[in-house]
Amino acid sequence: MYLISIFLLYFYIFQNFVNSDLFTSSVDLQQLTYAEKDIPKLITNYIQLETERLEHLKSIAEKYQQNNEEMQTNLLSVSNPINAFRLIKKLAQTWKDLQAEMRSDIAGSYLQNISIQKGSRFPTDEDLNGAAVGLLRLQDTYRLDTGDLANGVVKNVKIGNGMSGWELIFLFLKFLIFGYTAPPLPSLSSSSSFLHFWLYTWPSNNINFFKCISRLRKIYDGHDEVRNN
Repeated sequence: MYLISIFLLYFYIFQNFVNSDLFTSSVDLQQLTYAEKDIPKLITNYIQLETERLEHLKSIAEKYQQNNEEMQTNLLSVSNPINAFRLIKKLAQTWKDLQAEMRSDIAGSYLQNISIQKGSRFPTDEDLNGAAVGLLRLQDTYRLDTGDLANGVVKNVKIGNGMSGWELIFLFLKFLIFGYTAPPLPSLSSSSSFLHFWLYTWPSNNINFFKCISRLRKIYDGHDEVRNN
């Protein structure tokens, strides 16, 4: 019953934080598990569509290669003004068709059709941010142990696998941005190490990194390890 209350609180927080009304109930999340199972089939079907499109382009190339060979044997035909007009007209239309074929956004149309048919969509970055903040608020409200939570344990109950390093980095960055009582990492030492790893892995994020360090210093004012970073 206690765990049920925790997850009900989580969904309440999540629903009030995220602008979208999707992924805020167990039904929505269950739909995501079905969507994940469909991914291999979706990719296979898309590959088939792309293969058919490329085969069509290949047939067009072979057709015009044959036409070019025939034209080489009858170059004098273009000296006829009517034939010249027809050639220009033909190539103008051909170029338009080729451009449309090669620029065909099969992927975009395919994904849009999937969303319409299934009546759902895949999560966006906004949804992911909402899920992260919901988890942080859950931890902050119930004062959940950071080490346990990172290992998939809530109040001495194993509820799932532990978090990966990338997941911890992501949650810790959200913690620094939004500010919560307890950082979602087992220790301050681990937090600092993860931040340094993040800095050297994604140099383009240096500005955000230094903002995070500044926030970390305010939280742990006087801590030697933070002050020296």
